[in-house]
Amino acid sequence: MTYQGMPEYMSVPLYEMPLGAQQVMLYVFSGLAVVTLLWALYRCKVENSLAPLMYCLGGAITCLLEPTLTRLLDATHAQIGQQVAYESLGQLVPWHAAISYTFYFGFAYLYLVPAFIEKRFTARTVWIILIAVTAGAWLYEVPLIRIGLWKYYGAQPYQIFEVQPFYWSAASGAMVLGATALIALTSSRLRGGYTILILPLASIGAMATAAGTCWPIWFALNSPYGMGVKYFCATLTIAFSILVGWLIIPLVSK
Repeated sequence: MTYQGMPEYMSVPLYEMPLGAQQVMLYVFSGLAVVTLLWALYRCKVENSLAPLMYCLGGAITCLLEPTLTRLLDATHAQIGQQVAYESLGQLVPWHAAISYTFYFGFAYLYLVPAFIEKRFTARTVWIILIAVTAGAWLYEVPLIRIGLWKYYGAQPYQIFEVQPFYWSAASGAMVLGATALIALTSSRLRGGYTILILPLASIGAMATAAGTCWPIWFALNSPYGMGVKYFCATLTIAFSILVGWLIIPLVSK
């Protein structure tokens, strides 16, 4: 059978994985994941509920979104010498990256979901948290990119210092907020045996928000169009990310 060849703009460059750095980050991220899991188990005991454990595990399984995100964002984990956790869409995902979701999303759910349920924060405070998460997403990736574990390739709009493009920083913040808010706003129905539904809701909320904010830039990056289209679509993604905050924050704040 003959298959259609992939156009050049969808080709993924090959990068060499820094083996020492990969091993160090595997230990660091595993340690952070264990700390998050222990905090979740402690909260389960204190609150007499399995919900905190579901927050942690919901964050963990969200790692299965990684190949879709990397494929559409023109991003990749270094492939040569990678300790592969799994493969999908032609993308290899290393163990340290897969494990990182447990604390990256798990910690956010453990901290923010109860606060959003109880509406502890003012709208201004939630906006500050959203901005902090957005800035944190950018800072989090800087060392990973600098040491060669992770790479954005091709012509990326709103990218300085060859690290995370700002459109993805904004969408990352919205992604965390969207998933967290979905769990919080449906929490009254997630009790008893229904607590397990937190697991799919975590990934549904994350992917829905990512797709809803990023579809313009996903279209532009995976097309033959030039930088003008890419900047326009990246601007739309940033605007959609702000729109997500504007729509959700009144629902989870006091």
